[in-house]
Amino acid sequence: MIVDRIGPLLCILTCIFIVSCNSEDKRSTKITSEIAGSASEDFDKENLGAMEWAAAKGDRHAQALVETYYLSIGDWSRYEEWLERGAKKNDPAAMQRLAAYISKSGGRQDCARAASLLHKARELTTERDTAIRMVIDADLKLIEGGVDGIPYCINNR
Repeated sequence: MIVDRIGPLLCILTCIFIVSCNSEDKRSTKITSEIAGSASEDFDKENLGAMEWAAAKGDRHAQALVETYYLSIGDWSRYEEWLERGAKKNDPAAMQRLAAYISKSGGRQDCARAASLLHKARELTTERDTAIRMVIDADLKLIEGGVDGIPYCINNR
């Protein structure tokens, strides 16, 4: 159902907005630049193989671009596959994006795993990763019920 797929897209756009609005830390952290890069660049299908190769070799920026590509064309199985790949590499930004996706995936909703991913992602960040920590903390509040008026996910398994 299309409504089930809008949630992950809105979450990613919110993440990008938070990162682009955060001016507290002037240095470009590696994690933050990967999130921002996923929104500021575009590539076409001819470059997909090169981006996938770079992502498979550990390039987190390419990882975010490949995820965004599959999201943009609505290829949900490939999108989730690349989210999983990034999370397995302990990429906090990819873990956050995967958590956002699986916490809103209709009948496959997996709130406990989403919360676990977010807690692990937060542990992998440092104090200087302000932007991604803000996104992770906001997602945890939504999933674990820290936002008034919004039903939370953890007890709705």
